[in-house]
Formats: sequence, C-alpha cells, structure tokens
Amino acid sequence: MDKPIEKLGEMVADEVMTELMKTHNTYKHINFIGYSLGGIVAREAIKYLEKYKDLMNLFISFASPHAGICDASNPLVKTGIWFLTNF
Repeated sequence: MDKPIEKLGEMVADEVMTELMKTHNTYKHINFIGYSLGGIVAREAIKYLEKYKDLMNLFISFASPHAGICDASNPLVKTGIWFLTNF
C-alpha cells in the first residue's frame, strides 16, 4: 500500500471510530501497540481521535523511527530505504 502516512493514520482512526459507534461507546479504554511503521501510523491516527481522548489509555511502539532516520548515509540504511521504496 503506497498511501501517505497521514492517510493511513486517518484510515485507522476511521476504523476505530466506526467500531466505537457500532458498540455504542462501550469500550473503557483505547490502546495502540505498533511495530515499526505501525507505530508511526498509530501515532498519526491518535491525532484524529481527539474527541475520544478520555478513552486513550496506552500507546506502545517498538522499533518505530519517531525521530526519523538518523544515519541515512549508512550503506545498510540506504539499501533498506531503497528496498522499502521499491517493493
């Protein structure tokens, strides 16, 4: 899927809101757990869920580059970026 992260976050937020509406807000907490790019998308989704901030409970991300890529000059990083953008 080659959509911008902002759009992916919006799509995740829409799914969360749809689920909350279907269940008539019976959830007590909303938790996000993401790995790698999933952590970035989850962080973006939270921006769209402002009206549910009282339900926000937990945000955990593993191996997510929240500060960006530190060393893009490293050949391994360059290869990984090339691979991710081409496949």
